[in-house]
Formats: sequence, structure tokens, C-alpha cells
Amino acid sequence: MLECGLLEVLSRTLVVVAHQAPQPTDICGMSEQDVLFGDIHMFLVTLAAHVLYTSGAHHMQVSVQILWN
Repeated sequence: MLECGLLEVLSRTLVVVAHQAPQPTDICGMSEQDVLFGDIHMFLVTLAAHVLYTSGAHHMQVSVQILWN
């Protein structure tokens, strides 16, 4: 999935969500933006942990992409 542009898609999704007006949800007064930001953040943290604990030069390249995207 990383080779297919997953980081770029997540980054672009964050930009699009950040430019939308907040929409209330039924989850304790949280906006849809907050829910999406939280979900994407947890996904990126999980992805970063996986990449950091896996050996190989390719994974270092992915780590750099995560840091700079």
C-alpha cells in the first residue's frame, strides 16, 4: 500500500478536511473534522511504528516520507 501512494492520499485527505467547514456529529459534540483527524492520526502513528520496527532500506525511505509529508 505504501508503494501505491498511501502517504500522499492521507496527506491530501488531511488538507481537504482542514479546508471544510466543521460539521457537528452525535459523538459528544465532536465535529466530523475532529473524528477524521483523530482516525488519520492514529493510522499514521500505527504505520510509523510498523515502519520503524521493520528492517530494510526501503523502510527508512518511508520514514523520511512520513516525516516530511
